[in-house]
Amino acid sequence: YGDVYNSDIAGDAYKKRMQYSVFCSGDASGKTIQLQFSGSGAGFDGTLLRTDAQGLGIKILRNNSQMILGQWYDLNPSSPPTLEGVLVKQNGASFTNGQEFNASATLKVAYN
Repeated sequence: YGDVYNSDIAGDAYKKRMQYSVFCSGDASGKTIQLQFSGSGAGFDGTLLRTDAQGLGIKILRNNSQMILGQWYDLNPSSPPTLEGVLVKQNGASFTNGQEFNASATLKVAYN
């Protein structure tokens, strides 16, 4: 996210596109290709991806709609969705200047 200013974390001020590619092969046997983000939810809002900064989460968007962690979504590999992460600050949360934060999730793609 680069430099993040605590007072500016609101709405889509800190939205970052996630770069990924999908290549599928094998026999799908009539199954649907799907994707899922798995990770831990933020303590103040379980729909957000947890970061290691108390009071800061990441909203995962799929074509501008919020994804639910752990839920499968249909995927058309010839037209993959745009995936983005948006920083969300808990009301009243504050951070120190220069404070770093980290988050991790796993993007899964499967025939389901």
